[in-house]
Amino acid sequence: MTKLRNSQGRRGVGLLLNAAAIFVPLFVLIILHPPHASSALATPNTIFTPGLSLNESTYLFSQHISGPIMDTISNKQSSCVQNKQNLVFGEHFVVREAMRVKKSKISLVSLARLVASLWLSGAALSLPTPGDFVETGVYRGGSSILLIRTLLKFDSCNRLFWGFDSFEGLPASVAEDKVGTLSRGSEGQYTATESTFYANLQQYKAFKNPKMMVITKGFFNETLPVAPITHIAFLRLDGDIFTSTWDALVNLYPKVIPGGYIYVDDYDSFNGCKKAVDAYRLQHKISEPMTKIIEGKRPDQKRKREYEAVWWQKKGA
Repeated sequence: MTKLRNSQGRRGVGLLLNAAAIFVPLFVLIILHPPHASSALATPNTIFTPGLSLNESTYLFSQHISGPIMDTISNKQSSCVQNKQNLVFGEHFVVREAMRVKKSKISLVSLARLVASLWLSGAALSLPTPGDFVETGVYRGGSSILLIRTLLKFDSCNRLFWGFDSFEGLPASVAEDKVGTLSRGSEGQYTATESTFYANLQQYKAFKNPKMMVITKGFFNETLPVAPITHIAFLRLDGDIFTSTWDALVNLYPKVIPGGYIYVDDYDSFNGCKKAVDAYRLQHKISEPMTKIIEGKRPDQKRKREYEAVWWQKKGA
């Protein structure tokens, strides 16, 4: 009987080891390179699946958003990235960080756009040429926290985070803002103080290394032309109206490195933002396709638009 039990025990251990040999590498593969979501997840109404918790649905949603972004990543990486042993950027990090900021209510950005910003920042870390992260329109710091924490955890190339905001709200709208069916924006809208911004960074542990952050106060037409930025890997635009978006593109887009990522938060929610992006792309013959960030909708929520934000990757990756 003892011999039989020992034999069965060894057989059980062997089966466990064989199962581990199969499923552990599969788990690592999913974390390192998440699979594309099924076609059903591409429908906004079905992204948040009934019967699943918000956290479980967010994992599926993250995979839906990450697929097109992951497809853009080059096999070539900068030497400082290659030397980083623990560069593992996957769903576990994205979902945790996005959910934390969304639940804090310090950001007006939807969960979909927070998730997309995180995935784009992760993709930007893999570019062959290191570049900084730049955000125009930091507001209360919700998206800034995500980008800074990504750099703190994964960057080994001494990248900087550049944040710009008037901290007085939007500037006055112009003619381009007033024509169309989308939002116009109003002077002073979305005002947040510097003290609020820095307090939120402190609270959410994004202020551990002040030397890697450059926060500049002022309207973009005054601050961006003189900002000493040379290389941008991820440009996140959140200026809402025409002048803020146009000034950011004119002064910063030429500094985006080949293969760098551009995210526009308000493309399909503000008249002026869409006009500025379309005009700049047309003027500079930018043909790279824009990808919509589809908004998820839970059964108890209503959303007017299929998407608000877009992103694209600059040629040359």
